[in-house]
Amino acid sequence: MHLVVAIMNFLQIPKATAVIWLAFSLFGLLIKLPVTTAGPHEKRLLHALLDNYNSLERPVVNESDPLQLSFGLTLMQIIDVVSA
Repeated sequence: MHLVVAIMNFLQIPKATAVIWLAFSLFGLLIKLPVTTAGPHEKRLLHALLDNYNSLERPVVNESDPLQLSFGLTLMQIIDVVSA
């Protein structure tokens, strides 16, 4: 951080400009981070399954009808139990 302040002072950059530049730089770095760490086979499978996927389509005959979703959760393993 001291290096950034020293460079700002040397180049006579206003603090607001430096903050905006730093925010855009960090945003640029976050965009380049990989979304998944899957192997090549998983990436190929996801690409094959979702290649023609349209997120705007709904699985109903009439688009004004409500869509009911249900999902479940299953406990697979208990790691530790603490008793009082």
